[in-house]
Amino acid sequence: MYWLQAAVVKAAEAFGVPDARTTIWLYRLPSLFGAAGAVLATYWCALAFVDRRGAALAALMMVGSTLLGAEARLARADAMLLFMVVAAMSVLARAYLFSRDDKIARLGWALLTVFWTAVAAGILVKGLVIVLIVGLTAATLSIVDRSVRWLQELRPLYGVLWLVVLVLPWFIAIYARTGSAFLLNAVVHDTLGKIANSQESHGGPPGYYVVLFFATFFPASILAGLAAPAVWAKRREAPTRFLLAWLVPSWLVFELSMTKLPHYVMPLYPAVAILTAGAVEAKVLSRRRWLKT
Repeated sequence: MYWLQAAVVKAAEAFGVPDARTTIWLYRLPSLFGAAGAVLATYWCALAFVDRRGAALAALMMVGSTLLGAEARLARADAMLLFMVVAAMSVLARAYLFSRDDKIARLGWALLTVFWTAVAAGILVKGLVIVLIVGLTAATLSIVDRSVRWLQELRPLYGVLWLVVLVLPWFIAIYARTGSAFLLNAVVHDTLGKIANSQESHGGPPGYYVVLFFATFFPASILAGLAAPAVWAKRREAPTRFLLAWLVPSWLVFELSMTKLPHYVMPLYPAVAILTAGAVEAKVLSRRRWLKT
């Protein structure tokens, strides 16, 4: 994220922006770009589950989210991480759904490149968070379906090689500069430490994110709450199963982690948006008696 911010500032200097290095809004632009990319990626991801109107609704839910609106205006990595997660999950969804329909062509190299590049970029942006979300989703679906064959759609041998090509130079550079200290601190203290201990007084009980959800995903959180029974009723259908596998396991990990901040669960919000859009598209909410009165 620092590289992206530095690139924006350098570009601003090249175009003659005065005092670019001390102008804070320039450092916020990568977050804005990440938030915009996340909204567009949500639309693309939703097209695997709903029609264009439903996909537009899911994207609008993300646009209106109070949490994403805040992160788009902060010089932090979370909006860009969200973009990378949604891009990766968009391809993972197609790999899962395509594998269940022999009439649909397999993933092309363009989609595979998007997936593995997004995972690599997510690691560079904010460590192992994207690996956690993608990995838990894939593991959950494989366990429920009792099969890992669908993962072959991702060409893991070639994909992991491409991921290493993208990520390894940074690891080599940081190791040459600091030795193993930085990497150990990033994995043991920053990632695993946040799960086992409350860091920087950012703690909270289980259920913390459920309570905050109605404020951080507002106003769409109201619609999501209304759609929850309809979503649960379709939990055995493959599209809903994928979205719940994206949402539930990672949400539980974040709820059980000792360190909690509102934006930690933001990469799971697109799954909520698409599930809600699917319920709206199916018109199940309009058939609720109390909504008609």
